[in-house]
Amino acid sequence: MKMKRILMIVYSYFPQDVRPRREAEALINAGYDVDIICLRLPDQSKFENIYGVNTYRVNLSKSRSSKGKYILLYAGFFIHSFFLLNKLYIKKRYSVIHVHNMPDFLVFLSVIPKLFGSKVILDLHDPTPEMLMTKYAEDKGSKLTKLLKWQEKISIKFAHKIITTNKSFLDRFISRGCAPDKISIVMNSPQESIFNKFINRSKEKSDENKYVVMYHGIIITRYGFEELLNAVNLLKDKIPGLELRIYGTGEDLPIFLEMVQKLNLENIVKYSGQVSIEKIVEIIPECDVGIIPNRLTPFTKINFPTRIFEYLHMKKPLVVPRTQGIRDYFDESSIFYFDAGDAENLANVIFDVYSNSTKTSDVVNKGHKIYQNYKWEHQSKNLIKIYKELLN
Repeated sequence: MKMKRILMIVYSYFPQDVRPRREAEALINAGYDVDIICLRLPDQSKFENIYGVNTYRVNLSKSRSSKGKYILLYAGFFIHSFFLLNKLYIKKRYSVIHVHNMPDFLVFLSVIPKLFGSKVILDLHDPTPEMLMTKYAEDKGSKLTKLLKWQEKISIKFAHKIITTNKSFLDRFISRGCAPDKISIVMNSPQESIFNKFINRSKEKSDENKYVVMYHGIIITRYGFEELLNAVNLLKDKIPGLELRIYGTGEDLPIFLEMVQKLNLENIVKYSGQVSIEKIVEIIPECDVGIIPNRLTPFTKINFPTRIFEYLHMKKPLVVPRTQGIRDYFDESSIFYFDAGDAENLANVIFDVYSNSTKTSDVVNKGHKIYQNYKWEHQSKNLIKIYKELLN
């Protein structure tokens, strides 16, 4: 059989962006040939083959800035990628162009390959209107929100197939006009080939005298680091050996570090910066509980954080906000919920995890059992099934 060639496009970095990475590796394992066009970090080459993926990098970097800056960066990436994509297409005649959002309109990069018979997949990691409403405090009826919903609609219409990451996202896209038979879910589950290397260490800790609370992710105010720090401040005299370990970076890092000093938590909070997914896999076994402290926003209400499955894969308890995106999968007995935005309630739930080991073990086992239904082993099969149906 002739090898099917796939081209992915993502306004992000590869292999740092784990969803394109795990999807690309699943496709390669299924016999496809995969290329990707992405952004370039200062220390990365313009081209390399990494994890079996031919990686072509556009000489641009992300910037968390104003709306105008975003538009310029998106436009620059679109123009550079358009010429690179079509140059590659002349040589390789891709069977599928697989476009990852944000932004949604990157799907139109595939206009020429589509005219010549290539299939087009739009992989909606996140709903753009909700993301931008959250970031810029836009109203549902604002001109920008209406524009984003319109570009989402035409982008979905242009693609042959839509993939998204959870049930709440799927329901939202369908409510805005996407045909139910056009959209499928491929969840962001941990890649077993990476995580299973450390599964036997899931109960090991190098220092049993520490009670380690862990957060890994973007450090921005709307993701609740203020509530997390206030909760830790409330618990520092109640939990012996309490330590908060933070991994990640973000635009509000200076505010975070200033708050640590203001609360005199320098001896409790350990900040380690951005680390790779491989390093996260090594770190999770060292923690006692993971925290996802998100505030309630138009986006976080329907989002399902990937980190939930990462902790459950290692059979670690975690505390999450009570949102629709999470409740679609976990009831009150299978995960530890707290009231988003409430530092005192967050502290109480963390203390409950610490003080009631029998309950904690029971909740973790129930959560882990639910996670088994959504492992990457199953999600990757969904992905390959979508490709086979599309190409047949």
